[in-house]
Amino acid sequence: MEMQMHHFTLNAPARLADLPVPVGPLSGLLTSARDHLCALAESAGVTLWVNPHMEGLLAVNDRARAAGTWDEILPAASVRHRSLNRSNAYWIDGRNAEGETVTVQAGLLYDCRERSIGQRFADLSVFYDEPEQQAPVGEFCDVTSEVALGLRGRVVWTNAGWTKPGAGKRGLFRTAQRANKLASWLLWQPDAMVSVVEPHIVPVWSPSRMGIRHMDDATSINYHQVGNGEFPMHFVLFTRSHFFGDLAAMTMSEAA
Repeated sequence: MEMQMHHFTLNAPARLADLPVPVGPLSGLLTSARDHLCALAESAGVTLWVNPHMEGLLAVNDRARAAGTWDEILPAASVRHRSLNRSNAYWIDGRNAEGETVTVQAGLLYDCRERSIGQRFADLSVFYDEPEQQAPVGEFCDVTSEVALGLRGRVVWTNAGWTKPGAGKRGLFRTAQRANKLASWLLWQPDAMVSVVEPHIVPVWSPSRMGIRHMDDATSINYHQVGNGEFPMHFVLFTRSHFFGDLAAMTMSEAA
């Protein structure tokens, strides 16, 4: 049974708890999951906001880099390299009681109906609006993921995850990651959601922590970024079935 698609435009920062849920057979599940994730964050002293102004994410990244707690975000999520606006990007802004941002995630929407998400990694158009003009000479991305190379449709890349050291309780990062996928559905109902994961944090992305997903066994996205080096990464796919299955498992666990 298909859920009725809706078009909700996020014009200003809004609490995740206030985002409208599409009307349809899965409305109850989506509402329960939204309320559960917001409650989890609140129990860690954090309120989750969904913010369409991507300059704010860049400012958080700049401050965290200066403090030595985060690396530079990839060009894909940076307004210095892409035209990011309410139609194709937002970020999860997790704020503590003092209003300080202590955890973030970004959601980036790509039209992959003509070129798969894997092809868009390979031609660098996930990173830059005009890679031929913007990408530094020598920058490239090797893609061996058959899943990525075959994935078409409207795809959201969940990106730019960071939690301030010592902020909240354990589990805040995975709460924000699930909230990110939920926000992308409430805004856009994408065909799939994807991530890329560096080898040293693969254990963090186990199904018990981040939800049901496919992850390539070997690194399959190898980004060579001029000035920052080589980033071999595992490709991660969350299909609609993965997404809704995880929400169901999460809300059933809460009920139990």
